[in-house]
Amino acid sequence: MGPGPAPDAVFTAYVKYFIRRKAKQLCRKPGFNLSEEEDLAQDLTLFLWAKADQYDPSRGASPNTFANRVINSGAKMILRARGRIKCAAGFSALSLQSDCVEIDGKLVPLEEVAQGCDLERRGVAGPPDPIATLENREAIDLALNALDPAVADLARRTSEQTVNAMHEETGTSRRQLNNAIKLTRETFEDFGLGLD
Repeated sequence: MGPGPAPDAVFTAYVKYFIRRKAKQLCRKPGFNLSEEEDLAQDLTLFLWAKADQYDPSRGASPNTFANRVINSGAKMILRARGRIKCAAGFSALSLQSDCVEIDGKLVPLEEVAQGCDLERRGVAGPPDPIATLENREAIDLALNALDPAVADLARRTSEQTVNAMHEETGTSRRQLNNAIKLTRETFEDFGLGLD
C-alpha cells in the first residue's frame, strides 16, 4: 500500500461542517463552556489532520465516513480527558463527618458548613452555569417548535413516559413512535443538542 492521499482530500465541506457541529455539541456537555467552541473545533481539526494520512480509499470508506469516525473518536477522547480532570487525580477526599474546619476558634464538622452549591459539585466540574442552562432551554424550545406539533407532543412525553406507555395511552404504533423519536433526535442535534 502506497502513501495515502493528501490530508486536504479528507477536509471536505461536509467535514468542516461536521467539526463545527461536534464542537458545538461538546460545548453543551457538563464541564465545558460555550466559549470553548473554537478551541474544541481546532482540537478536532488537528486530530483529524494527524490521522488524515491513514485514509485508504481502497478500503471502501468515503473521505466523509473516515473523517466522521475520526472526529467522533477525537470527541470521545476529549470527553475522557476532561473526565479525568474532573476526577481530580491526586486529590484526597475529605470526610463530612470526621474532618473539621475552624470557625470562630471552634472546630466544626464539615457536614455543618457544607451548602447546597458544595453538593452540586459532586457530579459535574462546577455548579450549573445559569446562562448555559438558559441557552439549553432556549435550544430545546427552538428544536421542539421546529417539529410538527404532533411529533413535538410525543417528544415532550418521552421525558416522562416509556414508548410502551405512550403506545397504550395514545394508540400510536410503536413504529410511528420510534420514527418520531428518531426525527426528534436528528432535529435536536441540528440545534446543537446531544452527542453521539
